[in-house]
Amino acid sequence: MAKKGILIILLALILGCIPAVYLVESNSREYAFSSASLDESYAISSNLYGIFIEDINYAVDGGLNANLIQNNSFEYSFFNGAKDNKIEYAKSKFWELDDACRTVTESPIAKENPTSLKITLSGGVSIIYNVGYGEIEKESASIPMNAGETYGFAVYVLGNGFEGNLSVSVVTEEGQPLTTITKMEIAPIASYKRYEREITALTSGNGKLKIEVSGSGTLYLDTFTLRSTTSYGYGKEAWGESSVRLDLFNALKDLNPSFLRFPGGCLAEGAFTWENDYDWKSTVGSNEKRVQMPNLWGYFQSMEIGFYEYFLLSEALGATPVPVIGAGVLCQARGGGKYPLEIESEQFEAIVNNAIDLVEFANGDESTLYGSLRASMGHPEPFNMKYLAVGNENWGEEYYSRFEVIYNALKAKYPEIVVISSSGPKPSGEEYDYNWSVVREKFADTVVDEHYYVGSDELESFYSRYDEFPRTTGVFVGEYASHSDYFVWWDMVTRNNWDSALSEGAFLTGIERNGDIVEMATYAPLLSKYGYHVWAPDLIWFDTHDVVLTPNYYVQYLNMNYVGDEYLPLIGKQRENGLYSSLTINRAEGKAYLKVVNTSNSAITLKADLTSLGELGNITKRYIRNNNIKIYNDINKERIGIESEVVITNESVLNDFLPKYSYTVFEIDFN
Repeated sequence: MAKKGILIILLALILGCIPAVYLVESNSREYAFSSASLDESYAISSNLYGIFIEDINYAVDGGLNANLIQNNSFEYSFFNGAKDNKIEYAKSKFWELDDACRTVTESPIAKENPTSLKITLSGGVSIIYNVGYGEIEKESASIPMNAGETYGFAVYVLGNGFEGNLSVSVVTEEGQPLTTITKMEIAPIASYKRYEREITALTSGNGKLKIEVSGSGTLYLDTFTLRSTTSYGYGKEAWGESSVRLDLFNALKDLNPSFLRFPGGCLAEGAFTWENDYDWKSTVGSNEKRVQMPNLWGYFQSMEIGFYEYFLLSEALGATPVPVIGAGVLCQARGGGKYPLEIESEQFEAIVNNAIDLVEFANGDESTLYGSLRASMGHPEPFNMKYLAVGNENWGEEYYSRFEVIYNALKAKYPEIVVISSSGPKPSGEEYDYNWSVVREKFADTVVDEHYYVGSDELESFYSRYDEFPRTTGVFVGEYASHSDYFVWWDMVTRNNWDSALSEGAFLTGIERNGDIVEMATYAPLLSKYGYHVWAPDLIWFDTHDVVLTPNYYVQYLNMNYVGDEYLPLIGKQRENGLYSSLTINRAEGKAYLKVVNTSNSAITLKADLTSLGELGNITKRYIRNNNIKIYNDINKERIGIESEVVITNESVLNDFLPKYSYTVFEIDFN
């Protein structure tokens, strides 16, 4: 009989009649609760889940920025940081130049962009190459070409007295053509002129931009771009000469973010020296007039994605823009608290004016100075900015004495703007307590930005973090991520595993329950390029051709796409031995979203009594599961993702089996 029973089970497995996971996890325990009366529901933030973009890990230049040319204006520099607080220049980095070329500042395209490439010929030929964005310390052909795809090339040329032409293509490291070749005659004019052409990829592969100049005389080249015509924003008047990589844009769009925080993070405040300060005004206007500079993460920024493009991106994503500006204090985590600007100084006055002018740039009409600048760039309509963060991970008297000046100036002119303040870089401690005491005393109408990067167990414990917070001042969980026990930041293999994603899912059920006080929350960092990471884990990884969506991404996707505007309390144990749950509803749409997270090593039998919702309709179950909590996704190896199925029920009690290490969202129609 025993052998016969085994044969029956094996046959059932072969035929798919009994899912293997059910057999393995038949020792499930019960998890039961019920929904409270609809009268007990309460409103939660409509901006609860968003995204945060910082140019860290080559997230923007070399990633989101569609321009494939690195050091496109010969302004490359790098910052030694705490070593000697000195900026070093390497103006020809990532270029291969011949003897006819040299970088000069004698004929600048703009004072903000002083260096150009000078080529002098006497009836000869000069050939130059740009290698694009490759691996760190690798300067070989890294520009990705996809067969059949068209790429827009542009360059500014000053050719006074020059007679000849310029041809453009992309070739392999060995010189074999990857694209068609386009040639353009250079007009002998006394000011810079933008030349544009399109080339088409003949085959797929990585190459380098080849520029062949032939003729006689002297010409100057500056501000090169090479962008796929499929990149988002390409050819759109509002986007001008900038655009963003389409597959990364689509990954962000699919998250359905309610807001977009930018451009930092630490990036927004600079570090070590005021030479590294981030000034939003230097990132707007035409690209050739933007101030390119090194960032504190060890590489160079073209500023082709500046504040204007971040506002455009927010609009394209349907997200509320949440810009961050410095508060007159350099990154304190890097010792910047030693160099705060004097409050009476002209430099600090400029910081205050920048805050006020940014609101005008975003929201002012065309009759205003900065509203007209926005309109001249292609967007006459205001961006309707509602939030402005002043400072990032700052603390203490150095910060709040300066914050107060900026806050008062903003509120005097734009009282409708919600100002975001800082609680510091940690979720507890002396600095954290000081900041909150100042906020509650003086700035209770701000939203307080909290950051924490903690282990998975600690993040799970934060499920109840905001239960006892006074309901007087809003919270912005501006940066958080789970660092798994199996995670080592320099180890590319163990990044973003299922363990970290599960703990984030558990934490977010508590965020939803406290959505009346937590106004916004966002994972960080968002993007990382293979071979370029200086911080991990990260939500989305990519290389020149591929995008990898992590388990954490899929948890965020389910949270951000399936959430209501009211929280309905659950009666029973909402947290029990690795089990977490939340229930939000949208009455207007007749939708309820029940989330159940199982971080434990045993399966559960769910019994959710949803009688208070009334008559239930269609129920769709979307879930992520895997018995190996160390598992992660990689290029061409998506080992874990979202599954879905329809749940059939004829009553108001939802009965279902949920495996161990699983994250589940039930989308429920009700009336």
